[in-house]
Amino acid sequence: ISVGTLFEGILIKKEQPLARFYYLLILVRGMLLVFMDVFVDHSPRTQICSMIAFNFFFMFYVFKMVEFESLYLTWANRMKEGLIFIAEILISCLQSQETTDEFRDLLGWIIIGLFVLMLALELLYGFYLQFIALKNLALKLRDWIRKKKKNKIARQGKIELSTENSKTMIIIET
Repeated sequence: ISVGTLFEGILIKKEQPLARFYYLLILVRGMLLVFMDVFVDHSPRTQICSMIAFNFFFMFYVFKMVEFESLYLTWANRMKEGLIFIAEILISCLQSQETTDEFRDLLGWIIIGLFVLMLALELLYGFYLQFIALKNLALKLRDWIRKKKKNKIARQGKIELSTENSKTMIIIET
């Protein structure tokens, strides 16, 4: 049985074997979020405090244990976890009854801004991956066209000698 997909893309080092549980902890966080929403909806303070506690330890785990094959992905995940934690702290500040409406509006916009920043990080990474995929596709297409040209020259009775490094080409017609 292969369990490679449970930690695909994560560098597992001997000194940090707990990194392989990253995706499992993401699943647990999602389940905790749903559990809190369904069963503890009468107590928003309990909801946010439990999520802050979980995400504090999860953020520490991501910063200390998890390293992805892509340096950008490592950096982006650390940024997102930090932003999630800050947003949860700000959401907990909304629970106070002593705050003014203007202050709550300001906190709300800051929280929205943090989540938009997280979304922008994800979109940038998605665009980066699409750019890399298109670049690889263009390189494959270029290689295919070159191969077709070589086959066409060979069928016309020509011999082609080329060196890849100097890009010198000698064509001898027979």
